[in-house]
Amino acid sequence: MFKTEGSDEDSDVFHVINLDNQNTTIMIEDFVKDPECKWHISEQFIDKYLAFHDSVFYVASQKNIKLLTIVDDFEAGSTERITPDASEIATIAPEDLKIHGLLVNNDENTGDNILLVPLETLDNQIDFNILDLINKPPGDDFEYQFKQFREVVPRNDRFDPVTKFINVFDKWNDEFSVALRESSKVDFYYNGTRVSSITGKIFVDFILFRPC
Repeated sequence: MFKTEGSDEDSDVFHVINLDNQNTTIMIEDFVKDPECKWHISEQFIDKYLAFHDSVFYVASQKNIKLLTIVDDFEAGSTERITPDASEIATIAPEDLKIHGLLVNNDENTGDNILLVPLETLDNQIDFNILDLINKPPGDDFEYQFKQFREVVPRNDRFDPVTKFINVFDKWNDEFSVALRESSKVDFYYNGTRVSSITGKIFVDFILFRPC
């Protein structure tokens, strides 16, 4: 999945390439047109804020998630352009919780793909939630639920928002994440659980390499 910069050809569409269907390319016209999404393009937008899962295309900002159901029955190797109608788009807006990405991974119990949404809690921890669509859009019966992936232990830290969040999965689908907070404190997460924090040093930035 990718979206090109404004000066590039076809910059008005999201590109979804199905590698399992001889590189069938679905070009989805940008139905978000949300200025709050634009800054993510240079901040790992492709990895963090776009997802295609179970025939649903997701685009997120830090405030909401837009959803579009796509029936992927196109001819193998073809290129298809989709112009969504406003009535086909659904919106999920977690109240008072900042969204830090969209992560697709395998469920450790069933082996099926799941969509994880890292949400920032009021004490500035990352609360990983499975986004489960009970009824897909479009339609008045659209219904979803967030299911907490791991228990979050409350802490006393507050008013120290996360300024950078990076996530990787290793080849065994184990999850590793790092969150940098405004105070320069750093939190480390493993498989959705905060395992440690560094508070005595000053961090300005960091990168996270994919484990072998």
